[in-house]
Formats: sequence, C-alpha cells, structure tokens
Amino acid sequence: MKIRSLFIVDLFLVLFFISTVYTGIALHMAGHSDEHVVWHNWAVAHVLFSLFFVIVAVLHIKQHWGWYKSLVQKFVHKKKVTLILTVAFLLVVLTGLFLLCFGEGANTPVGLLHYKIGIFMGILGIGHFLKRYKILAKGLKSC
Repeated sequence: MKIRSLFIVDLFLVLFFISTVYTGIALHMAGHSDEHVVWHNWAVAHVLFSLFFVIVAVLHIKQHWGWYKSLVQKFVHKKKVTLILTVAFLLVVLTGLFLLCFGEGANTPVGLLHYKIGIFMGILGIGHFLKRYKILAKGLKSC
C-alpha cells in the first residue's frame, strides 16, 4: 500500500505541476493586457493549482524524507539538481506567499522575481520528472 500511495502522490504532483506552470505563464501573459478580469481569473486559477501543488509536494517530500535527512546527518554526494529544485521550490513558495499576502496587482518586482524563479523551477522540475518517468510509469502500471 505504501508503494501505491507513493506513485499516486507522484501522479498528482505531475498533474498539479503542469497546471501550476501553465496557469503561471498564462497569468504572466495576462499581466501584459489591459483586461483586469482576465488577469484576475488566471490569478485565481494559479493560486488554487499552486495550493494543491504545494500540498502534494509536501507529501512527496515527506515520502522522500530519508533523502533529506541524510543531507543533515552526513553530507555525501547527492543529486545536485534535486537539491537545487528543492531550494527553487522554497523560493517560489515564499515569494508566492508574499504576493498572496502583500501583492498589489500585476507586474510587481516580487511578482516578476517569482515568475523568473518559477520558470527556472519549471525547467528543473521537467528534468527531475523526465529522469524518473520510466520508474513512475512502471509503478503506476503495477497499481
């Protein structure tokens, strides 16, 4: 049952990751238009998908906590991309929370920083997924 939940969490992580990246890019593009309603709708969609993504990402990190714990116990050669992805994730979440609490509309400096880090995280996330795609596909078939 534990293995099955691991793959189900990973599947939802991929779905919410794609949704979050898509709505984030659409939100950025809508910020270049004069239609506030369109921007607002993309902002609401992005916040909702991001919330679901963060919840599932926390579950994913919890399932792989041993990897993080080993970083603290003794620093051995770990996958640098995964570590950088984790840092990017934390920065995107923190800047996103700042925008949610203190943001004042489209194209703010923190919003543009959030967008740039989000693009960087998106690229790393795609690489992280592609490297593990075969394992995920095989695991989902066995569920």
